[in-house]
Amino acid sequence: MGSVKTLETEVCILGGGPAGMVLANLLHEENVSCVVVEKLDPESIKAEGRAGIIEWTTVEALQQHGLAEQMLSDHRTQGQCEFRTPEWTFMLDYASLNGGKVHTVYPQTDLVYDLSNVFEQRNGQALYRIEGQSIEQSNEGVTLNCVQADGEQLTIHASFLVGCDGGRGLSKRAIPKEAVRVYHQAHNIHWIAILAQAKPYFPYTIYAMHPDGMAAFLMRNDSVCRYYLQIDGDDDLENWNEDRIWATLEQRFFMGNKNLHRGNIFKINKMSLRSLVTDPMRYQRIFLAGDAAHLIPPTGAKGMNLAIHDVLVLAELLIDHHHGKIDSGDLDLYSKKRLPLIWKAQNFSLQLMNMIHKHPSDFDQELWMSKMKQLQTSPAFATDFSIDYVGIL
Repeated sequence: MGSVKTLETEVCILGGGPAGMVLANLLHEENVSCVVVEKLDPESIKAEGRAGIIEWTTVEALQQHGLAEQMLSDHRTQGQCEFRTPEWTFMLDYASLNGGKVHTVYPQTDLVYDLSNVFEQRNGQALYRIEGQSIEQSNEGVTLNCVQADGEQLTIHASFLVGCDGGRGLSKRAIPKEAVRVYHQAHNIHWIAILAQAKPYFPYTIYAMHPDGMAAFLMRNDSVCRYYLQIDGDDDLENWNEDRIWATLEQRFFMGNKNLHRGNIFKINKMSLRSLVTDPMRYQRIFLAGDAAHLIPPTGAKGMNLAIHDVLVLAELLIDHHHGKIDSGDLDLYSKKRLPLIWKAQNFSLQLMNMIHKHPSDFDQELWMSKMKQLQTSPAFATDFSIDYVGIL
């Protein structure tokens, strides 16, 4: 084996998804040296993307930094969603209730591609197919030991490391369990998550509450659709072929009376919904962002938006530290600023999750159906819901 290659940088960003690439662009814009380390190649990253509903606050922030140009030229907006049961349907015009703010529909895969292109055009340094092996900290800095795709070793020395590498990533594992408190809740709700190459049947998000379980539709673009199906926890994916999936979706959306635009299902996985929050989101020279710091049920489409707002706050602090405006102790403001809003987003997503799902208890079913009826009959509740739905910072 040859000698170990080394790199020096101020901030090492582990993970090249939306949060990692936004942070890299913001730091590079202010001449803070950084390097992005990603274990996948760019094409594989595109296959990983799941999200696609972007809140107005996220779009506004990206636009301010010149990171939204392509998205704004090739996107849809959405200001309504529909709730339906076999007995009734209810359209929530949330844009009219929150001052005209809407969601932007743009696939996560396309956003990551755009952010990576901007970073490359700005001569930023992103290293792909490199996997982190271990992280070491000292008073002088943090060291990431990596292995490259060809088996060669790479060591990166940095002042700080930001983990944007997900809930099972190296950055989270590098933090001693006793150094943080992890709040975790499993919800005993299970989904099949589906990506299909198919023309959208609906022009907006649909939540269907059926006696057999929830079904949801979230648009990605003119040819890709995201569907969710609630299933029993002991059900296996092997029991769900494409014909059964489409028939079940049609049953829950239309009681079997209409057909969706069917197409090739190119990605399917089983999900068990859970919530998690790490407090604080910093350990010495390691910062956690996005799924590495918190997990949230996808019902409110908050995950990617929270991750991007994490790094917007962290970037500002790291830039101020770089320019000598704050000391390292002030970087604790990252957790103090973000955690209240993360908990607020958790509360909203759990509320929506419970409102739309089938529950094993009749009491719980009626309790949450009463909340759904409140959404239809209380202007104050509907307004508060609409404001939180379209944008929690």
